[in-house]
Amino acid sequence: MHGTASTVSSLRWLRTAPDRADPVPSGQARPFFVLALPMLREQRLITDTVSLFSRMAADYGRACVVVVTTAREEAERDRAATRLPDLAAALAAGTPVDRLNRTFRGLLPAAQLAGLAETCRGSTAADCAAAVQAVFEALPTTSQLAADLARDYPVLRHLHYPGPRGTMADQVNHAARVELDRLAADGVDTSGVYLAQYTADSRPDPDTLTVAARRIADLHQATGQPPRVLQQSALFLANLPTFPTGPAGRYLTGAALLQSRWSLAHEIPTWRRHRRPAATRTGLRLRWPRYAHCTGHGLFLHAETFLRWGGLPTRTMNEDLALGFLASAAGVPIDPIPAVEWADSPTTPAEVIRQKRQWFWSYVDYPTLLRLAATGLPGEHTAPGGVRGLLAAQGLGRGAIWLATSPTLAATLALPLAARRPAAGLLAAAAATGIYLVPGYLIVEELRRRGLRPDRLHAGEVAGLLAVYLTHSAGPWWCLANGLHRAATGHRYVHDKTER
Repeated sequence: MHGTASTVSSLRWLRTAPDRADPVPSGQARPFFVLALPMLREQRLITDTVSLFSRMAADYGRACVVVVTTAREEAERDRAATRLPDLAAALAAGTPVDRLNRTFRGLLPAAQLAGLAETCRGSTAADCAAAVQAVFEALPTTSQLAADLARDYPVLRHLHYPGPRGTMADQVNHAARVELDRLAADGVDTSGVYLAQYTADSRPDPDTLTVAARRIADLHQATGQPPRVLQQSALFLANLPTFPTGPAGRYLTGAALLQSRWSLAHEIPTWRRHRRPAATRTGLRLRWPRYAHCTGHGLFLHAETFLRWGGLPTRTMNEDLALGFLASAAGVPIDPIPAVEWADSPTTPAEVIRQKRQWFWSYVDYPTLLRLAATGLPGEHTAPGGVRGLLAAQGLGRGAIWLATSPTLAATLALPLAARRPAAGLLAAAAATGIYLVPGYLIVEELRRRGLRPDRLHAGEVAGLLAVYLTHSAGPWWCLANGLHRAATGHRYVHDKTER
């Protein structure tokens, strides 16, 4: 029931946030935002994303948008060219589009694969090979598209990270340093600059920058110093209307609701508890530190703090949870922004599993996190070993719960079969299962209240949500197996895209 109560509390907090018509600082006192958008193979989304963020920046005033592409895309494109004959053979054999997307994900965007499947239907292998080569050569890189867009939007800058094996954190660190140097050279006071990191599928509330500016001003006034880390939470419901009908669509809807439940039931409450100005911290709180993680979309970092810390962590698979762990160990509050981001959810069941596998790497990397925390963030208090241990225990506890979620639900659903009194077992199973489902119902009702959905949660979506819970632990267990394989063999796993 705690998840349900937290979901209700978060929804209420978002509804009762301060009036957006309240004044915000003006002139040089108004924060300057650098909106960093790291991109890799984002040909489908880049135009709409740049348009949205450029409009946000122009409406706010003191802001710029930086799209940072990467040489990794060109390096992967060169390697992908060797797979073109395999794609041509699959098209000549009449391979279904969904299998093409699974097998050749990352070689070409899904729309191009679908178009080739239509074009090559009934064609010879030679004709398929020619069509594949033509489409591959005609596809511009994300870097080429970004350079073209930068000429059309005055607030947009395009930077390119030169490392062929770089991660998203490398891209953000590169863009932030270049852009902050430029602003300082232009005479901008960097003490009022914030770096805001988003991804290509981020769709933040249009008033996000105004809300963030007001939040920064309120916290600065209350504590006497600007907040250093702020975080916007996401609801993964932006592409909900695009999901197909049938079992796959119900599963994807369930996945979107489950991930949004995490934001409302865990992320926002944790950040709200984590916010406590230094002047009001008690000895008890210092003895029992609270652990709040960050996410790589909707992350706002004070520019001078970013530079002092040396940018985002790059020694772990996922930079965002590592940053949250290090900030929590240093006693740096992570403040929530009372405006949500609307993000996409994966569009195939396989992507759902891959995404959870990728996210779970943060738990596999805890030994590295503890070593980093022992050194501490530059310029910050280094937490004693006991504090680091308590933070790790909190994080690993969450990971253990994640691993156990699917087996626990399966056991719950089996109660009627195992109980001596089947009717009592059925009643207990229904009551326990309801705890899993109520937050999803509340999220759908919130969508209806906002006019974003006409109907209530229906039986097919309930079945889809249960199916997602039953596979929720699959990605983490897969990741755990990969982690053991890495420890035994030294194999290098890379942070890959889980979609597009």
